[in-house]
Amino acid sequence: MTPQLTLCLATGLSAAELTSLARERLPLVARKLLGPDLQPSEHADAGSQVLCFRSPARPEAALWVATRRDLLFLANHEAALRACLDVADGRRPPLAGVPAFEDARQTVQGQSSWLFAFINPSGLEAALRLRQGLPGAGGTISANGQEQSLLTALLTGLSNGLGYSLDVQAGQVVERYHLALHPNIVAALRPHLRPALATPHVERFLPPTGGLTAIGLAQPLTALDQVQLALAAHSPAPVAFLSRELVVGLRERYGIRPREALDDFLGEQWLVIDPGRRTPTALILGVPVRDRTRLLPTLDRYLRADGANITNLSLGTTGILLAASTHRDGRAACFLDDWLFLGERSVLEQTLPQAMAGAPPQPARSTWHGTPDAFLRRVNQPREDLERATLALIALTRAGEATPSRLGERAIRRAIERQPPATGYLQLREDGCFGEMRSPLGNLAYLTSLFDSQ
Repeated sequence: MTPQLTLCLATGLSAAELTSLARERLPLVARKLLGPDLQPSEHADAGSQVLCFRSPARPEAALWVATRRDLLFLANHEAALRACLDVADGRRPPLAGVPAFEDARQTVQGQSSWLFAFINPSGLEAALRLRQGLPGAGGTISANGQEQSLLTALLTGLSNGLGYSLDVQAGQVVERYHLALHPNIVAALRPHLRPALATPHVERFLPPTGGLTAIGLAQPLTALDQVQLALAAHSPAPVAFLSRELVVGLRERYGIRPREALDDFLGEQWLVIDPGRRTPTALILGVPVRDRTRLLPTLDRYLRADGANITNLSLGTTGILLAASTHRDGRAACFLDDWLFLGERSVLEQTLPQAMAGAPPQPARSTWHGTPDAFLRRVNQPREDLERATLALIALTRAGEATPSRLGERAIRRAIERQPPATGYLQLREDGCFGEMRSPLGNLAYLTSLFDSQ
């Protein structure tokens, strides 16, 4: 399910000039996006006519257009357009003036950026589906209305909203995020966050494609309990119950018993390796370890879950022991240096030997963008995003067929390979989490795709 999106442009034109320009130029834009055989239609509206462009070749896609004064609205769904028109016409209250909105806009420098967005607490559940960060059936977190309501209430108990901006500086796309957190949540997190260390020892785990995230987190189980208690103290009973069950379920997934104390045996520098397969199950979690022996019973329960057995193998030609489970999800684990790595067996076998081979591939060894107190740092090779954006640009400009084979052309391949990696960070502030990401493309490729389908 593609999120519903409306783009609002302040043109500075008079209403008559904008209406005339829209009728003249937007059919050309629609043809670029949807194809040559357009079926335009007009729909009644209190303020002006609403235009809709569709193509028989792509019935699932549409471009909706409306104007108000000097404002031009472009949407990929009628409902998204109508909601914005209701605000423009005074039928629905605007977010401007709401303290959380104004704080977010100032924090992410929204007034001076190309694009600014704000998601209020009740919309955070839907926002989680934008990149299918927590996919369930059909790409949504939950199709059950009651479960979605509880999840929305859970997120509302954590946050006052999310601010986002996108700008271009020195040839790079700069994206800023601010997740406003309630004071009690910030207080529960602060004692456990540590500066993430982006050292060469860490950087060698960056795969040729994909990304690497370093996280500074001390006593994670205690931190999880403290956040749950802070949330439950200011939430209705169903939300408090849900938060407790989520914590219990997370412990059970990794073989951790309810009151099992493991924090003293864990380190502070966590890793998440993304091999670039675009699926959450392909991620590798690097758990920092201080005492391997004390973790073995928990690891054994994790690998033997649901009656599975364990097979001990060698990790490629490294001679490092890999414990592979017969569990249906293909889980496996191995100790390497200061970490216990958890992930799918095939992913571990492919990714970790590359890290043992030596230095990361160029241009991975670059300065990690961030502040000294950032508790999360990330570097990512955006090759797949660049390839998708390149094909979208070819289609938009009608520069031949936008087929994957075009990516093999020498000029296109060299242009993609020369792009620097994306780097970013997160830091905890008094009012929430602030993050910044610098990359060749950012979310531009994704944002343009939202007009491709509903």
